[in-house]
Amino acid sequence: MSAAVNSEVIVTFDDQQKINRFARLNAKCDELKEELRLRDKQLSNIEEALQEIDVLSLEGDEQTIRVLEGEVFVAFDLDSGQRWVCERKHKVSEEHRALSEQLNRVKDEMNELKVALARRELRKTVSSVGFEPTPTFADRR
Repeated sequence: MSAAVNSEVIVTFDDQQKINRFARLNAKCDELKEELRLRDKQLSNIEEALQEIDVLSLEGDEQTIRVLEGEVFVAFDLDSGQRWVCERKHKVSEEHRALSEQLNRVKDEMNELKVALARRELRKTVSSVGFEPTPTFADRR
């Protein structure tokens, strides 16, 4: 016969708080990843727009360009449009950088919680096996 195994898991209030915090951070991590994906797409579109503006400027004709902002097209002359798109690129790049930093902070906190919970689980496992640490010389005094 197999030995009876105590499969009851005891979760302290502090552990449950850490688990809940981890779950919230995990959801936040997913949101931030999606926001970063959107910013990457915006940056790609902006780069493409800048290339198109460069092509138009090489043609030499004074042209009016229309730039999509939200749901509205805004008309610009070539130079003003290029400046506006460059400013938009800078703004989106800053948003991307801030989101990346925030994502890194969230991941760091998640790792800290994982380590804390794993450490507690290891202590519980070691004590359930009956392992007693070998006393050191300082403990024998």
